[in-house]
Amino acid sequence: MLFDLRDWIVHPSSTAERHHQHPEIGESTDWRLGTYRGEVADLFVCLTLGGLWDVTHVSDHTTPELSRFMDGLRARVDELLPDGKPLPRNNTLTIFIPDRTPRTNKV
Repeated sequence: MLFDLRDWIVHPSSTAERHHQHPEIGESTDWRLGTYRGEVADLFVCLTLGGLWDVTHVSDHTTPELSRFMDGLRARVDELLPDGKPLPRNNTLTIFIPDRTPRTNKV
């Protein structure tokens, strides 16, 4: 989904599309500008880094080799995330994506 959003904003269609209300500034803009913004990026970054934190802190490892590897990875993740698992700034987001077919990801 993140790459779809990125592709839509970086490689917009050459045809005009209906404008929609931007959720942060309250003005009518192209839907891409309201969808691909800091709040959404913050959510995706937190989910990605949170997944990495979970893998290194919650997983149970059965072999000594994997345990040693994960201990080293956990130490590096703890350096990257000294405050622990990151949480998004907002609990709810408004994202508008017009019907775009074909599409492999559903929102």
